[in-house]
Amino acid sequence: MESAGKQPSRPPYGEQQKFFIAYMRIIRNKSWAQIGEEYAICFLEDTSPRSKGGLTSVYYRVRKEWGLPEVNEVDAETSILERWMVHSRACNFDADFLSHMGYIEPPAEDQFGWGFV
Repeated sequence: MESAGKQPSRPPYGEQQKFFIAYMRIIRNKSWAQIGEEYAICFLEDTSPRSKGGLTSVYYRVRKEWGLPEVNEVDAETSILERWMVHSRACNFDADFLSHMGYIEPPAEDQFGWGFV
C-alpha cells in the first residue's frame, strides 16, 4: 500500500529531455529556475512541473552517461569538451525539435561549439 503523501512515479526522462537540460545548463548557462520554466513550455506533455531537484539529478546522470567530468572538476579545457559534447549530440534530433527548444548552432567560425572564436 502506498503512503498518502507519495507521488506516483513519473516516466523516465527521454533523450530529448536530457539533451534539453544539458543544453540549457552548459551552453545557455541558465539557472535551474529558468530551465524549469522553459522545460515546462518545451515539454507540454509533461503535465506537472519538474522540480529543481529532479532537473539537477538528471543533469548529473547525463554528465556521467556522456563521460563528462564532475561539475567541481570543470576548468577551461573541460568546458570546451562539455560544449563540444552537447553540440555533437544535437545531430541526434530533428530540426523541428531543435528549433522548438531554441537550439542555436555555434557560429560557423566556431563549428565545434568550443565557445571561442
